[in-house]
Amino acid sequence: MALTKLTLELPRPPAGSGVSVALCTFNGARYLRQQLASILEQSRRPDQIVVCDDGSQDGSLEIARGMLQGSGVAHRLAMNPVRLGPSDNFAHALRLCEHEIVAFSDQDDVWHADKLSRLEAAFVASPAIAAVFSDARAIDAAGEPLGFSQWQSCWFGPSVRAAYRADLFPLLVRYPVVCGATLAVRRASALRCLPVGAGWLHDEWLASMCAATARVQFVEAELVDYRVHDAQAVGLIRPSLRQRIQQARRLDQAYFEAQIRRFVLLSERLKQWTPALPSAVFTTLESKLAFLRRRAQIRGGHANAWLSATSQLLDGSHHRYGHGFKSWLVDVGYDLAYGRQRVSRPTG
Repeated sequence: MALTKLTLELPRPPAGSGVSVALCTFNGARYLRQQLASILEQSRRPDQIVVCDDGSQDGSLEIARGMLQGSGVAHRLAMNPVRLGPSDNFAHALRLCEHEIVAFSDQDDVWHADKLSRLEAAFVASPAIAAVFSDARAIDAAGEPLGFSQWQSCWFGPSVRAAYRADLFPLLVRYPVVCGATLAVRRASALRCLPVGAGWLHDEWLASMCAATARVQFVEAELVDYRVHDAQAVGLIRPSLRQRIQQARRLDQAYFEAQIRRFVLLSERLKQWTPALPSAVFTTLESKLAFLRRRAQIRGGHANAWLSATSQLLDGSHHRYGHGFKSWLVDVGYDLAYGRQRVSRPTG
């Protein structure tokens, strides 16, 4: 990876304990001022802010420089000579951070004033945890609440939280619930998880790796206003039937084949971890892969949807590695919607 050219605005703080913020930008000028203001107005101010810009053409880095100069917070600005993409840009920002705790920041959200203090308190209370995350309130482009939260969008309700509080890894294998905009990590733990696996978002990868090798904890609070708008790279899905149906239509054979590659890569990386991890970690991953392969076979027309999906429902796979009856219905419904088109192709 090419090195970035760094601009050091203030003397570096001493390495060690403290909190760094890793903020990544790419043509984010529209909302960046509000986001940076919310970071600088934290009740527990960060000890360092690192801004990594991925080749913006709208003056994002200049906005950050102007706001951080004279802020009293040590900061470091970097412009990537080649575009890295969101996941590698955040990984690069993580490497440039110098303090024990690193909180990730998108360019278009708004932090609640107590975000850093509450995340830091979670780390202090539980020295064994490697990562902490919270919920986020969804807002629109104008900053108005949309009436749902990030946890509601990703099926992380009270009963699920209660079931997986002690060990989040089986849930993260089942489906992702950690949003990078709410995530903070112990820098040393997160660095061991790099590089981010191909096909993974940085937050999903770091959360899964940290949950498998240590522990990931959550704070029961909305600590971020997460902005949903057309220009963002990754957004929330509204918890509505229409949105869920649209999402289900995208779960084709290529999608599941990509998921298989992702989890194979995760398993391979975890097998290299020292000290060796418990066998239960790999049993969970192997079962997840078997579940994904059966679902890919349904999409490819290589398995009877009704028999295969129902078999996985009855043996508990849909409840352990999917959304239970919802994912079973998606598999059966997908076959009903697209299976006839597949088998009725002209043969002449």
